Amino acid sequence: MMIDNGAALSRFELWSLREDVSVEPEPGDGPVRLHGRGGEVTIERPPPLVREALLRMRLGPVSLGNAFSAREAPAERAALFDVLETLQPLVVRSLGLESGQPLLSVVPLTGRARFRPVRLAADVPLRLSTFAELRTDGSEYHLESPLALHRVVLHRPEAVELIAHLAAPTTPAAFTAALATVAPSGVAAALAYLAGAGMVVRAQAPPSHPPVFAEDTDPALIGWSPTDLMFHTRSTLGRHDRDLEHDPVLR
Repeated sequence: MMIDNGAALSRFELWSLREDVSVEPEPGDGPVRLHGRGGEVTIERPPPLVREALLRMRLGPVSLGNAFSAREAPAERAALFDVLETLQPLVVRSLGLESGQPLLSVVPLTGRARFRPVRLAADVPLRLSTFAELRTDGSEYHLESPLALHRVVLHRPEAVELIAHLAAPTTPAAFTAALATVAPSGVAAALAYLAGAGMVVRAQAPPSHPPVFAEDTDPALIGWSPTDLMFHTRSTLGRHDRDLEHDPVLR
């Protein structure tokens, strides 16, 4: 699964590193070392654009489009996205409003996490996964699922409104028409992010009425309630990033 090389970067997309990741650049054109929950990654002799982007990303969400300038060759841009591909378990992908404020973020939970926004057909029904749970850490809402290797952080009231409209099956076209607080292009990007993070599921083809979703008939899932499956995945290592003794799911 490859990251788009940036030829058509969305103006809404922002990139950063997980809060627990530190970046240690050697002087000159030496290596850059990243330390995170999953261990250490060393990038040997990174091009200047890669070094600059990583240093910016450790400070918070940035637009990589703004990091590019006329002096960067296509090869340098390609090198940056190749590095970001290898760093996916450390990289947080965010969407911003036109004001530049982050709307929502997709945070990787394990070293196996890989993320790619999912393009959605305008007429194929979708909904929030029945296994997705909305909770708060006291300052922001989080969406988590025992079936996903990412957490979605909802930074703004507009993001919570998006989720509210996904309780029942709807099409992306109808979903976009029902929202007035986020630009249509931003709504489409948000749905693509939510689907890529495993929080939104699409109906099976061909379309039917009512729509059929794979998770409702999956033999491996039928015997699990969302609460029981969340407890199961959170009580073992490998599918989350929480300290077991501090996880509210396990209390």
